[in-house]
Amino acid sequence: MTDRYLSQSTAGGKHGRGPPACVAGERRPLEWPATGAAGCGRRPRCSPGDAFRAPVAVTDGPGGRAGLGCGAASGTGAGGAARLRRARVRRWAKRAARSRACTALRSCARPIVVGFVLLLTNLLSGCGTLGYYAQAARGEVAVLGARLPLQRVVADPRTPERTRHALALVTDARAFAARELHLPVGGRFDTFADLGRKFVVWNVYAAPALSLNLRQWCYPIAGCAVYRGYFAEGAARDYGARLAARGWDVDVSGVVAYSTLGWFDDPVLSTFVAFADFDLLGLIFHELAHGRIYVPGDSRFNESFATFVEEEGLARWFAAHPDASGLLAYQRSRAVRGAFLTFMLDWRERFAALYDSPLPATEKLQRKAELVAGLRAAYADSLQPFRGRYDAYIDAGFNNARLATVAAYHDWEPAFRALRGKAADWPAFYREVEVLAHAPPAERERRLTALMTAAP
Repeated sequence: MTDRYLSQSTAGGKHGRGPPACVAGERRPLEWPATGAAGCGRRPRCSPGDAFRAPVAVTDGPGGRAGLGCGAASGTGAGGAARLRRARVRRWAKRAARSRACTALRSCARPIVVGFVLLLTNLLSGCGTLGYYAQAARGEVAVLGARLPLQRVVADPRTPERTRHALALVTDARAFAARELHLPVGGRFDTFADLGRKFVVWNVYAAPALSLNLRQWCYPIAGCAVYRGYFAEGAARDYGARLAARGWDVDVSGVVAYSTLGWFDDPVLSTFVAFADFDLLGLIFHELAHGRIYVPGDSRFNESFATFVEEEGLARWFAAHPDASGLLAYQRSRAVRGAFLTFMLDWRERFAALYDSPLPATEKLQRKAELVAGLRAAYADSLQPFRGRYDAYIDAGFNNARLATVAAYHDWEPAFRALRGKAADWPAFYREVEVLAHAPPAERERRLTALMTAAP
């Protein structure tokens, strides 16, 4: 069983956050646009065996964003350094366009690398942002280049039986999602990629020392998100350490799956094939839901919507596929997870009340430490069934960055449940959700709050 709603901390070099059985950790979708190989706009013919390795355009600066920590190159001045960076990336793009850059990508999907990197080169003068997108491009290309057709993996006698079972289940889940949930499936999850590591990306979360408002990072097309994803754990840790040195509460969390929001056909990853069946099914439904509706810059909306579709999809799956033991395991897991979430939300509100109080900052910091100690003690003394299941998560410690992420997957879920109850079918429900998605943020929140009030 995995608890995908609580992340696996990588602080101190350990992945020990989450219940003992949560080997694969959480999946929070990486909600910034994925990038792929350059020069594929005309969909040239590609040989499936070729690979592409993108060079690092520039390095990430200490500030992690444009204009911070990026001194001018020796003898060039700031303007000269910017021109050198632009010329360097353009040379890379031209080489990629002439090379076999597309060959690792199924159908040479879209010229995302060239578009993003050239756009950022022309609009941004700092090295930090370009370095970040360079690592994102390399990481995404590596994932896509590792894909193999599910049928080939299943037929391979070297494939472990658990993996073979998981891939067969994914095939059934895709068909069910398209038929019963009216989700866009296309070519998503019809390939498998063995990454040879525990997580596919590592997300960095940051919050002020006396606030639960997560810092946001903004990206082209996808808008703003409350995390910054890295394909290398070391890079995520380094960036997190720089933020912590500047006074932020920081959480670095391993992620087992993410969505490219339809830009590419996401593969089944080796990072989550060991999930329990119901968790694997839920993951597929959740990620496909992101491909159906996604609002740039509104993580609460996106995650609550996808979580509702996931939960409803699982309920319908078990109704259509009677499995007494599987259903019982799912119900028990959901009950334990719900109880722990309620426990955490209660404590989250206590921290929020402290930060909203008129107390001096020094006293707030002191009481914050007391609340952290109280949370740990309350967990240890709890008679709830989750006690013992989340020891590693509790023992890893708490800060505002961790506490602020607790409710992101569930905030508006009752509102979507109420909206689905009013809709005649799934297409009608999605149309209503799209109306919410296109509303201004304040109006969207007002309507969701009204639905929450009316929910039973």
